[in-house]
Amino acid sequence: IFLADEFNATRKAAKLLKQKAAIVEFSELSEDELLRRVTSSAGEAGARISEPAARHLIDLAGPDFRRVSGELEKLITASLPEKVITRDLIDEFVPNRREISNFDLTGHLLAGDRKMSLKTLNKILNDGAEPIALVGLISYSFRRLLMLKEMIDSGRRPADAARALKLRFSDQNTFFAAARRFDTRFLRRAVQRIAEVDLAIKTSVGGGGPKGSRLQIEMLVCELAAGSAAETHK
Repeated sequence: IFLADEFNATRKAAKLLKQKAAIVEFSELSEDELLRRVTSSAGEAGARISEPAARHLIDLAGPDFRRVSGELEKLITASLPEKVITRDLIDEFVPNRREISNFDLTGHLLAGDRKMSLKTLNKILNDGAEPIALVGLISYSFRRLLMLKEMIDSGRRPADAARALKLRFSDQNTFFAAARRFDTRFLRRAVQRIAEVDLAIKTSVGGGGPKGSRLQIEMLVCELAAGSAAETHK
């Protein structure tokens, strides 16, 4: 039995497995599917939960149905004797476990999604992420994107460029789309600006300590997100 987070059907090994073995994919439930499961499970247990309350539960518990189901069972017990699950009850008993990866931030920036970039940054910082570490992550992504852009512009095949940069298969579509959308001048300015913020945080220019560092990266993400959005709508 082989377990994998992703399956690239174009590879030789994958083609061989498709011919010789059974492949089963367990896709993550969509939010609408989770919503239906939550409301139906509550109803089967004799409890009531409104759609807004169910969405709030999913937002706090995250996309894992087992976790959502466990929290729902706890809420059903807590709702006795009325068995009405309200938003206030959810806030009282369900911790915010929605996991946001630091990589989600760069994904939103590369996609030119200003609103989600800022929302994700705020959540990650509130969860305790270090601003200097996030700057390093953003720098890494934008430098790779610049190299990808320059390789493609010089005539290199996108697949060959991705292989040279060791881009994960799951990241390639995001990077290819960003390379088509952004021009080289914007990416060079972005890389330079990221380097300036990195130095500013390390030398306490513009304000030291946690507050100063947070302000620096918030300003950086605002600038990059605004620039990304402008490039997207050209």
